[in-house]
Formats: sequence, C-alpha cells, structure tokens
Amino acid sequence: MTKKRIWALVLPFALAMSAVPAFAQDEEPPADDGTGDAAPGDETPPGDETPPGDETPPADTPPADTGGTDMDMNAPGVYTKATWPLELTKRPITLAKGMIEIQGTIGINLAESAIGKPFTISPDIYYGVSDKLSVGLTHGTGLCLSGKDGGCAKVYNDVGVDAIFAFMTGNLNVGAHGGIALSSLSDPLLAGLNVGVLVKFMSGKLAVTADPKVTVGLTERDAGNKESLSLPVQIAFQATPKLAAFLNTGIGGPLDGFGDVFQVPVGVGALFALSNKLDVGGQFLLPIVAGGSVLSDAEVTGAKARLIQLFVNFRL
Repeated sequence: MTKKRIWALVLPFALAMSAVPAFAQDEEPPADDGTGDAAPGDETPPGDETPPGDETPPADTPPADTGGTDMDMNAPGVYTKATWPLELTKRPITLAKGMIEIQGTIGINLAESAIGKPFTISPDIYYGVSDKLSVGLTHGTGLCLSGKDGGCAKVYNDVGVDAIFAFMTGNLNVGAHGGIALSSLSDPLLAGLNVGVLVKFMSGKLAVTADPKVTVGLTERDAGNKESLSLPVQIAFQATPKLAAFLNTGIGGPLDGFGDVFQVPVGVGALFALSNKLDVGGQFLLPIVAGGSVLSDAEVTGAKARLIQLFVNFRL
C-alpha cells in the first residue's frame, strides 16, 4: 500500500470527524421591565385603561434562560475543579483551568511463557492552562520494572510532551493534539513529532473518541525512524453515573509499507469514579487482533499477544 493510498483513506476520515455542526439556539424572549408601558403604536384605546393599582401581571411569562442545557454544560468554563463530572461520557477533551490530573497505568504482559514480562508503570500528568488548553508530560512505557530478562531495555527509557487545544466545544469536542515524543533515551536517541486532531462526540450515555495522528521521525531516519500513522478509537457507555464501560480499537503502523505491517488492537474495560477527583479501572487488551501480512503469524496475533492494564487517575 503506497503513501498516496494511505493518505486518501486517512484524510477524508480526519476531515469528517472535524466537521463543525451548526447548533441553533432559540432566541431568549425579551424580559419584562416591569413598567407596564406599552410599546409605541400599541397604546391602550381610551376608556380601556386599567385603574392604577389594579395592574395584573402578565400570565404564562416564560422563565429566564439559565443556560442549563447539555450543550452548555460541556462548554468551556462551566466545569471547574469542584464541578468536574463523574461521568466519563461528559468530560471534555481538556481540563478545567488550574486543574491537574495524574494518570497512572500499570501494564502486565499475559502472553504465554512471558507472564509479567514486561511489567510497567506509565505515569502521565496534565495541567489545565485554560479551559481550552491542556499540556502534559507523558510516557509510552514509563518505568519498566521486570529487568532485562523480563523485556526491559532500561528501567526508564522514554518521555514526551503533549498539548491539546480545544477549538470546538459542546456535544462535539474538537481540538488540535500534538507534541514531541522521545521513544528511546538510549543511544541512539529516537525522537518524533506528533501532529493530529482529538475528537469526542457525546450524546446521552454514549461517547465516541477518536485521536488520529501522524508521527514524523526527527532523528535516526536512515535507521527507520520515519513517518507512522495512529488512529485509536474509543466507544464508551455510561452504565451508571459512576461506572463507564468502553471498547478500545483502531489501526496504526509505519506509513512505509503500511499494508504489510499495520496493527489493529482491541481492548475492553471499565472505569469507576470513586469521586470527581479519583478514578480506578482496567482493561484487557489484545494488541494485535489483525494486521498486515508480515504480522499474520499466529505467534504474534490473536490471543498469543495479550496484556492487562490497570488505571488510576487523580485530579486536584
């Protein structure tokens, strides 16, 4: 599969997900100023004046608009540290201004003959610079604690800087998403630039999130650190106000020879909000359910490759 064919498939999807729907709002009825004066041209005919002191307030006066719609509740500035929603399906793509979120992911390999190898702890930390901008320090692997014999090249060998800027909010959140990732701190140093779009559509108890991005290799390009595509997708269902179940999938791989080396993962899990400051959860993940011809061997696909991930998210 050539790069032109890949971009022909990816660009229409990204543009469609970034389309901006028009949300029309009803015009708020003019407030009654309480003076009882009629507008010009609407004066009461002589003889029909109401005696002073017997004015009757107009019936069925519409209540003032409080802005309490679902769309408004997802708008920037509505959620704060104190009012951050329990529901995963209601959370915007960026944090409230001044909020800090620490995300911890424990990864345990469950592949046959290699259980617990590797064993990793991946911490991420994000800060809400404003209601529309969040920045973070991220890790792909983080701390690898099972040693060299357990699949760890080093205890700590990767780090990244990430940013999300929301330019559309409401039931559909759309934001620019990118940063720099150092996938290896060893010699040679492997660095890449991530450029993409983060999209989240929320409707009732459902939320669909897509995070398509292209990574451009910045170092060691001659050694194969070139462009790659990643398109993760999550479908979440809010079973109760505190409990959300989700399905994670997508597609990804190097653009060079994408049709031969792409991977399709599938993960199922749940997230439980103990409060609006603390979440716990986990997922069972099959990293390569489907893939290109090079990855079609049964030793690396299906149930042969599997792991479990445990999540702890803390906000302050």
